[in-house]
Amino acid sequence: MTKRNKWASVAILLVAALATVTACNNDTDKTKPALPRGENEQVGIRYIDEDSLFEHYNLAKDFSESMLRQQNLLDQTAKQREQAITNFAKGMQQKYQNNQYLSQEAMAADEQKLNQMRDAAEQELAKMQQDMLNEQQQNAKQVNDSVENFLKDYAKEKGYEIILRKQAAMYIDEKYDITDEVVKGLNKRYNKVEPKKEQ
Repeated sequence: MTKRNKWASVAILLVAALATVTACNNDTDKTKPALPRGENEQVGIRYIDEDSLFEHYNLAKDFSESMLRQQNLLDQTAKQREQAITNFAKGMQQKYQNNQYLSQEAMAADEQKLNQMRDAAEQELAKMQQDMLNEQQQNAKQVNDSVENFLKDYAKEKGYEIILRKQAAMYIDEKYDITDEVVKGLNKRYNKVEPKKEQ
């Protein structure tokens, strides 16, 4: 699966967030006090493993399974059309070898039909492929929007300033990994069942 969420600019935010300002104590100039900095001051940064997230997020899994079914249908349709064209071409060859064409016009009519079968198959398969591509793009946008919207609320609730993709950082300690928690929250929201109304 191709990479989904495009957060390349997050790396810039990370650099800015992690940048520290160090004030030098200059004995000759005591008018510039050092900037206050807490002893245990930390920036609220966490990260998610995008591959793992999309692998376990039920919405993404459902879309992936739907695309797989459509790909199988496309492959099956392509084989059926190819077999039908092959059978018709073989039938033409047999009729020709057995002198069953009573006129040049009859043979030309079958040749025209064969070409029409090929053209129709190409158009049908091309449309199926384009429909799959369009749906795949819509699905990816829906999943990305869903994750982004969830992360905005989640970050606000947890007090995080930055949530990165793991791939956007050169190195980040595993203790900042919130993938499992995010997946659990996403799936809880996606699988939420409306309470039954009392009768």
